[in-house]
Amino acid sequence: MTISIAELEERKKNDYRVILVPESVSDSSSDTKLITVPNTHPITGKMTDFLITQSEVDNSTSLSVLDRINWKNPNVKNQSYTPDGKPYRCLFITKGDTTASGGSSLIPATILGSEPDIYAMTPFSPLYFLLEYFKPIIQKKHQNREGNDNDQRLLTYEDMMDEICERDEFLGKLVHSFNFDLKKYLEIICDSTSIPSMDSDDEELSVFYKPSIEKIKQFLLTKVEGLTERLILKDQYRSIKLRWETMYPGELPEEIKLSMCRKQSVLLLSNFVDTWYIKESVDYDFSKLDCYIQKVRERENAEDMINESLQQLHEGTAAVLSAQNKKVKTVKKQVKTVKSSSVAVGKGALDMFFKKKI
Repeated sequence: MTISIAELEERKKNDYRVILVPESVSDSSSDTKLITVPNTHPITGKMTDFLITQSEVDNSTSLSVLDRINWKNPNVKNQSYTPDGKPYRCLFITKGDTTASGGSSLIPATILGSEPDIYAMTPFSPLYFLLEYFKPIIQKKHQNREGNDNDQRLLTYEDMMDEICERDEFLGKLVHSFNFDLKKYLEIICDSTSIPSMDSDDEELSVFYKPSIEKIKQFLLTKVEGLTERLILKDQYRSIKLRWETMYPGELPEEIKLSMCRKQSVLLLSNFVDTWYIKESVDYDFSKLDCYIQKVRERENAEDMINESLQQLHEGTAAVLSAQNKKVKTVKKQVKTVKSSSVAVGKGALDMFFKKKI
């Protein structure tokens, strides 16, 4: 739906949610249908909006999750906050316009809410829902390796889908309501066995599936290494480059850079996969990275102490100079005046010499 600036001005400013969609979706918006399906997030356990994208051209479907943007920017040290400790939020919408002369100009911005919410449309593979579904079965088998394997029966794709859709409402909705094909995901995380059909007239082999912790480990390890390889090319990701340069100024040693990317990849994957799977699949030694970060923090703390001491010295020196530059008050010299007292003159023996008449 396209909303004009006039409509935004007429309606309440907090009525809308802004969603950042991938370029591929925005380019084909006229041929794409977006359907919101609320469901519990497999990791956070919170009710979350998932988006199902349906193409009207080739009937393809894909699943995404709406991630709310965090307005607190970790790359800004002196970010401003509201009195209650929240980062300021404000959204402006502008639209390019073409003037009569052929040039481009911007019409005045429209404020869309004083407390707007922005969401990013992030791809979310149904495979992660399958991992959450299989977790109790795999954990039971993993904790009792020598026990029986009755809970991990070999099932055909059809039988497994019937069982999954019956027990998991959301996966059932993906399969039955939106025609998702989960077979390609099962082939990634399941062992498969081909058995001749029981029907003598059918020469095709029947494929049976069973979840495999080893295949899951391999998938997750490959995922982490793939993310690591992309993160190492940090010049393609400005936010990552800015964060690195802010937190760790200077050139990072290659070994530290690799460990840092791996650790970041594990943290990213933990937004989609339960930590139990990650702990079973990934075993990296981050001791050198932790030691490096500790040394950086100690150096930064020492520099902060030096800067604080210099600041105090500067303030003390400034105070002394300020006191010396104050105008000295001049004290006026007071001259004491003595009152002359008049003495009455009477008749005396010498008056005759001064010829003074009395």
